[in-house]
This record gives sequence, structure tokens and C-alpha cells, in this order.
Amino acid sequence: MLTQRRAFSIPEILIAIALSAILFALANGALWGVAKLSQNVMGTMQAERGLNFLNDQLRREIGEINWDGESSDEMVRAGEELLIFPTFRHEVIARDHVARGYVQVEWRFDHQKGTLFRKMKVLRLGNAFGRNIETDPVKILTGLKAVHFVKHNGKSWVPIRGAPSVLAKPAALGVEIVLADNDGDHPIFLPFPVSP
Repeated sequence: MLTQRRAFSIPEILIAIALSAILFALANGALWGVAKLSQNVMGTMQAERGLNFLNDQLRREIGEINWDGESSDEMVRAGEELLIFPTFRHEVIARDHVARGYVQVEWRFDHQKGTLFRKMKVLRLGNAFGRNIETDPVKILTGLKAVHFVKHNGKSWVPIRGAPSVLAKPAALGVEIVLADNDGDHPIFLPFPVSP
């Protein structure tokens, strides 16, 4: 005896497709959320590593600035978004290979790119003067809204404003950094003591 097979009706098929679409949309939304969270965490970790490097490097370099420069290349100069100074620091980090000696270090904020750059120029190799050996600018921090260098005059912190000019030795130097995604414009402040 032959039995009749019952087929799915059109409403049952439509309900199955609708349920599958809803489950797919929920799974896709969850995966997108996890991917976005991972991207945010990676960005935050990269910014934190950059800030830690900036803090460590500037603390060492500013602590070893030569404030007794004689030529214009050996003078400490600063502007609102620029700090240039000479140092004998031996472990200056650069992407390019630069012979160590007496070097000029430049920290510059590019407002249009939202990036803090660092470059070096060799002033002297041992007793000989350098031959304009210079590194390309290296990106230190990206995604910035503002970077301002400040100085401590012995009483309070004072912003360094205007075009770069020769800077007399302050009690301390500092940098204020505002991240581009910072909603409240609360700067991150990093102070650095100046060697006596």
C-alpha cells in the first residue's frame, strides 16, 4: 500500500526562511560588534604604546639636553608645536642607521596629519663635525588633535607659543597631547624634569 508523503506548505517554507534570516542577522550583528570592539582595543593599545614610548624617550632626552650650545644648531629652540634640542644621548632610537655622537633631536607636530614626528641630525661624530647626516621623520603618535609644548618657569607651567625661538633653560619641560577621539578635549600631560 502506498502512503502519501506530506510536503511543506508555502507558509511553512516562508516561516523557515524568515527564521533563518533573523538568526543570520543576529549572528552577523554579533560578529560585527566583536570585530569593532577588537579594532577599538587594538587602536587603544597602539596609542598607549606610543604614549609610553614618547614619555620614556622624552624623559631620557630632555634629562640630557646640552643647554650650553654655541652655534644655532646647538641651541634649544621651541615653538607651540615644535621642540629642537642637542644631546649626547648614545641610545637615540631612529629607523635609519645614524652614527652616534652629538645629535640634534627634533619633535614636531603636523597639525594637518594629526601626527607627532621625530627626527635627528648628527652635529658631531667624536671630535669631527657631522656631514648633515639626518634621519627621515619617524611617526611617533598618530590620531592626535593637538600637541603643545610647555615650560615650567619655577612657579607654574607656561605654554610655549608662537614661532620657534631660542629657549632659556626652564625648571622643567612638558607636553600636552589631545587625542583626536577625545570628546572632552582633556589633554594628556607629560612633565619632564630638566637636568641641573
